[in-house]
Amino acid sequence: MKRRFVAVLVLVLLVAFSAVSFASGKGEGAAAATNKKITIGMIIPSMANEFWVRLSKFAQKAADDLGFELVVLDSRDSGDTQIKNAEDLISRKVDGLIFVAYYDTGDRILAMAEQAKIPTIVMDTKVEGVNPQEKYKQYIAYIGPSNHKAGYDIADFLAKHMKGKEMVALYGTLGTSVAEERREGMEDCLKSYPDIKLVGAQTGNFRRDDGMKVMEDFLVAHPDVSAVWCANDEMALGAINAIENAGKQAQVIVGGMDLNDEAVKAILDGRYSFSAGGHWLQGGFAATIMYDYLKGFAVPKDQSQVELVLAEVADKTTAVALQQKWLPFPQWDFKAHSKAYSGKDAKAYTELKIE
Repeated sequence: MKRRFVAVLVLVLLVAFSAVSFASGKGEGAAAATNKKITIGMIIPSMANEFWVRLSKFAQKAADDLGFELVVLDSRDSGDTQIKNAEDLISRKVDGLIFVAYYDTGDRILAMAEQAKIPTIVMDTKVEGVNPQEKYKQYIAYIGPSNHKAGYDIADFLAKHMKGKEMVALYGTLGTSVAEERREGMEDCLKSYPDIKLVGAQTGNFRRDDGMKVMEDFLVAHPDVSAVWCANDEMALGAINAIENAGKQAQVIVGGMDLNDEAVKAILDGRYSFSAGGHWLQGGFAATIMYDYLKGFAVPKDQSQVELVLAEVADKTTAVALQQKWLPFPQWDFKAHSKAYSGKDAKAYTELKIE
């Protein structure tokens, strides 16, 4: 009888040890060892921008389909608010954290999540000044757009279609990886067009009102400008308003990035010439990667630093095709692309091409 009791005790200890090992295993979140509902926190820069609204809605669709709770907080274009949002989510003890590394907050938020032992995905904008993979154990992935290629392609389209030789540029928020990589792409492209002069360049902070004001000044200072390179759709739409108010819409073409609803409509109306984007889908992709990680699926090395190939729209036919395929949301089966539901070979993201 005594031997039987000892055998049972040993068996119980082995089962308990196995459960602890599973919960603490590499790439396996603690939530994977329990049946509790997973909660993922997401911090976005501004709900005043249609791009971030659409991104958060697609992430919510992932939450609805996969069965986890998503908490989205708005930083209201403020670094201080971004930090407070991170503190809020950490105090709620979310299982995973996804955020956009704006306002020079990336390293600080990663350090906070590291201390709290919360797995983190950085989305859209890279963390400046550090290599997160080397510095933080809780940093599991980055996913964002192919910014250099987009900046290059915008400039290439404008250079091939502008009527004159003078171009101006509206940069994004200075210091962010998205702004710098898009600018570098533009500059690399213009090396192939020595006859085109970049006569003016200034930040519009990714905002429509700022883009409009800067463009108004450009039109006064450079009356012969014939193309406007913009780092996002919001600034591009502001620039278009300034151009139309000045009666120069026949003279000046505009290119930008994001493929927001309003931008697609402007292309259909013939007011906007070119936009690359669709990467608001990264919200749902990032949420799926985090969910799978918390369910025990480590992020493969070749999927831990993702730069999405973007769709490009430069005519009405392609704009209509985009609307039919993606708007308001694409026919995306989150369960089919989740490792937790469909196995380790499932892939959470795709290239954003329009067939």
